[in-house]
Amino acid sequence: MKKKRFNILKSFTLIDYIGVTLIVLLGLSFFLFFMRKQAGVNIRVKVTDQDVLYAWNNPRSSYANRFVIGDIEMDGLGRINAKIIGLEKFNITGQQKVVYLDIFLKTTFDKRSGMYYAKGKPLVYGTSLRFNFKNVIFDGIVTELPEPYRQRFYEYRIYELNALLKGINNNTQGILSLSFIEPEVIRSIKKGDKVSDSNGKVLFEVTNVVIRPSLRITTNDNGDVLKVNDPVYIDGILTLNVRAKVIGTEAYILDDVPLKINEVFPLIFDNLSVYPLIISFKEI
Repeated sequence: MKKKRFNILKSFTLIDYIGVTLIVLLGLSFFLFFMRKQAGVNIRVKVTDQDVLYAWNNPRSSYANRFVIGDIEMDGLGRINAKIIGLEKFNITGQQKVVYLDIFLKTTFDKRSGMYYAKGKPLVYGTSLRFNFKNVIFDGIVTELPEPYRQRFYEYRIYELNALLKGINNNTQGILSLSFIEPEVIRSIKKGDKVSDSNGKVLFEVTNVVIRPSLRITTNDNGDVLKVNDPVYIDGILTLNVRAKVIGTEAYILDDVPLKINEVFPLIFDNLSVYPLIISFKEI
């Protein structure tokens, strides 16, 4: 048998050796070109609403509080597929929170496309992934990619803004349609009050509060429309230092509220929720 193999090899010509070498090289190149290797990467996702019809909404507070660092997702063989390694959350309304998760995720890297894949989807900004952790099941939208593809397209800056909290609000339905904030609520906001995220980063800090009488719209006996100081209700002019995310030339507070004059934003303290109006701002 050995002599037979030796004779076959001995009968090969130079062209045969070249042909075999080319076939081997082509096969190896094909394998390396289409090969996908396993890789563990860190990504950041934003948790969405549980209802698929409102995927870009923020989760309710009771649901958002279920996320904990260290929670894991496992496959059918008991191997860890994903793990929460970082958590950032803060209130966006009295009932909802913004939740960002830093996740270690097992992925497949495709050398041909230069992209990472997980759960059958490419890891690009906006990809929605379903995770089944031990404590909670959720859908997350990829907001930051694995290194070295992560590009920090934003930066944080500090702004000083003045916001008006009106004791009496006239809406567009007429002068008899009003909403009120009790004076005790406005007076309870003090210099030094802060709003922070779950990691202790200060999002808002009150640096000054000015109180003035609210203006009420009324009419006199001649039918003239007048603005008069209300004897009970007050306005608060709040000066705050805010942490804003700057993308290009636009700044946002609380994740996606535009930092613009005449924009209403939520100011959610530990024991108080109000919605003042931005009247001016500047970078500091």
